[in-house]
Amino acid sequence: MERWGAFMVARGWMGRSTSMTQTDLEHAQKAMQQQWYDLVMAEQQESSLDVLEHMYDNYILLAEEYNRCYEASQQECKAKLRNVA
Repeated sequence: MERWGAFMVARGWMGRSTSMTQTDLEHAQKAMQQQWYDLVMAEQQESSLDVLEHMYDNYILLAEEYNRCYEASQQECKAKLRNVA
């Protein structure tokens, strides 16, 4: 739930303009997966719609941040390869 957004902020990932390390990307991916699992479990436990919507919003934020940082990481790798060649 809220813990993943707080986790991302604490790690300095939310709103970060630089790319992540591979380990950071793996942690972000695991956070997304855990948030999705928590959301599915909450739905199965018949949590309120407000709770489910909030959890889904957090999942989307995690996914968007991961995707943005992944793209930045890929661009950085391409730039490094161009400099080597």
